[in-house]
Amino acid sequence: MANEFIIRNGFQSRGDSQVTGSLDVTGGITGSYTGSFTGDGSGLTGISVTTGAFGIADASGSYTYYSDFQTAINAASAGETVEMFADVTETSAVTVTLKNGVNINGNGRTYELNTADATPAFITPNSTANFDIAIQNMIITRSNSTTTAGYCIGIGINTTGDLDLTGTIVNNTGAGYGITAVSANGNMQINNATVYTNSATAIFLNGNSQSGAKNCIAYSNSGIGIRNSNGKIINCFGQSTSGIGISNVGGDAINCTGVSGGTDGFQNQARAFRCTGISTGGAGYYSVNSGQNHNCTGYSSASYGFRTLGTGNHIVSNCSGYSTANAGMFLSQAVRANNCFAYSTVNNAYGGSGTANLYNCTGESLAAVTVTGVNDIYNCSLKCAWNDAGGHVINTTSVSLHEYFNNTLITTNASANAIYSLNAQTAYIGSNVYKGMTTPINANITNIQSNASDAYGNVLIG
Repeated sequence: MANEFIIRNGFQSRGDSQVTGSLDVTGGITGSYTGSFTGDGSGLTGISVTTGAFGIADASGSYTYYSDFQTAINAASAGETVEMFADVTETSAVTVTLKNGVNINGNGRTYELNTADATPAFITPNSTANFDIAIQNMIITRSNSTTTAGYCIGIGINTTGDLDLTGTIVNNTGAGYGITAVSANGNMQINNATVYTNSATAIFLNGNSQSGAKNCIAYSNSGIGIRNSNGKIINCFGQSTSGIGISNVGGDAINCTGVSGGTDGFQNQARAFRCTGISTGGAGYYSVNSGQNHNCTGYSSASYGFRTLGTGNHIVSNCSGYSTANAGMFLSQAVRANNCFAYSTVNNAYGGSGTANLYNCTGESLAAVTVTGVNDIYNCSLKCAWNDAGGHVINTTSVSLHEYFNNTLITTNASANAIYSLNAQTAYIGSNVYKGMTTPINANITNIQSNASDAYGNVLIG
């Protein structure tokens, strides 16, 4: 071979040496090596490296590796992070107990617990104060769980702190919850979670008034998206294919949206502020018992846009209801609606059970009487866009005694009435503006308001 240089008995270089071409070593290299190695090392063999699916870096960036999650967490100190370097599927009934101050970085990897039982995947310890950790960039899957207790993440009893799940997806494909604090009495906050479940509630909260969830997204196939019992949920989204999107049983819901394809989008039994419910299978927004509803909105293509139920002391203030299938807003018992708007394309804008009241409200119906089953109406603007002789603004037939003052009442059909009754009725009526009809008050109604304004503009009702 031309330009060939052969060393048969060894070679030793006492200075720096450089090979500009390729270097083929057929006999191998033995002995020790010091210094740095440049390159990816893809051609090197026979090098022993300790590896594992989980690792903890020291101050210099060198990793200690562990083969199972719990061992790695136990070995970590507060302030350290356990990282995942491979997807892991656990098929034995193993629950990982999280450690205060020890974060987890999944590096986009999946940890799956696949057992046909009620084993939870992760839990926090009980009665731990200021339990603050982050589980980020990870997919947590719980498959084949047989009961709701086979959840993905469970919050311990009397535990307080923050659980941050930024970039993590929690997915329960079996019968279990996604994230649950069902037995908790502490102040645990769950932040930035994205949760999916099959048949159970995606996020189930049962802490005290300081617990809750913020900036969370929860999806369930047949369970509830988010159920809040006593805490506070803020900027959350809950959706269910056939169950309730968000159920606010106790505590506060603020800036939350619930969506359902089978029943109510948003159910409220406590306090809700600036919340929205959307449904294609039930009521958009449903206030139950003594719900307090402020600046809330309901949309439905299957039932009421906004509905109250029960004899409790509901508060309905600055709320709206829209429906393409039933009444825009239905008010039960002695509910007083203040500054509300209701709209329906097929039914009443406002419906009621006979004792509800409207104050400073606006409503319009495209295909039915605008208001029915409502007792007192003050300072409202109501329009019936149904161009039919039955297109009345207010139907008082089901109401025994009623008061209508300072309203603007508009019909589209001149033969309709502003105030109508099928049967003989008495009412207090005064200071209204009528537009569109020939006869504002139906002949079956006797106006028993006989007191004129005094020198100061006051009117005595009755």
